[in-house]
Amino acid sequence: MFAIGITAMMTKFFQSQFGMPSSRVAYLTGPIALVGGGFGAVMGGALVSRWNLDYLGIMRLCMYNCCFSLFGVLTFLFYCQENTYATPEGFVGAPPNQLTNCQLFHMYSECMCVNETLVSVPGVSDEEVLLAAVQATRSRCPVDCALLYPYLLGVFLALSSTFLNAAPSTAASIRCVKPAERSLALGVKTIIIRLVGSIPAPVIFGGIVDQSCLTWKRSCGSVGNCVAYANEGMARGLFYGLLSLIITSMVLFYLSMLAYRRNARLRAERKAGRMGQKHAGSHAAPHSKR
Repeated sequence: MFAIGITAMMTKFFQSQFGMPSSRVAYLTGPIALVGGGFGAVMGGALVSRWNLDYLGIMRLCMYNCCFSLFGVLTFLFYCQENTYATPEGFVGAPPNQLTNCQLFHMYSECMCVNETLVSVPGVSDEEVLLAAVQATRSRCPVDCALLYPYLLGVFLALSSTFLNAAPSTAASIRCVKPAERSLALGVKTIIIRLVGSIPAPVIFGGIVDQSCLTWKRSCGSVGNCVAYANEGMARGLFYGLLSLIITSMVLFYLSMLAYRRNARLRAERKAGRMGQKHAGSHAAPHSKR
């Protein structure tokens, strides 16, 4: 769910934070996701093989990887300042009494950004000048933000650390069952991943992003897609959502370690009991012959 949530929302996130078109976002985040995911998956399997980890060692490795993912998620604590938009419903992004300089006005209408330099007219309010006929360009409003490369680094670190757990978790799932049940264990693991992670992740994170929407597109009485987001709300929502997944994963890995230790202790006690019974039987046999 962690990796799917990040990759599913990255396009909308970068579009809102940096005013990028979707094509450029794909060019930037696509290689990051591909290299980060591939590097993490290969390194996870190599570490398990190199260190010859048992089940408990694999669980510890997965917990450490979750800690590295946390460092990547910390970048979502920062955000870019959103532009001030003017819509038919009113101003979005700042109170009207703060809109005093017409040169800083940005208007959002359909898919076009109105960033034309406006001149104050004596006797006419700034709001009326802003809503007057101006020339629009078919592009997003430019955003001056220096967080692009920190965000890309954070996404790479989060994805690579997440995929580091792919091979170790698969190895752990087949080591804790009988050899005859390994195929069944992999099948059950795949079903759980799809039901708990792949399917609900886009819905959950899509809902988190929509909670930060400032204004929705309306046409013929129906509500369409969101046209402007609150960058702070989107960044904080994604941060808390991803943080909750990291904490949940670490708790589950720790509980798995406790369950494995408990089962190992019970198996050792049963084995010791059987050995004791066998040893007692071997001593009782000579006495019965007498």
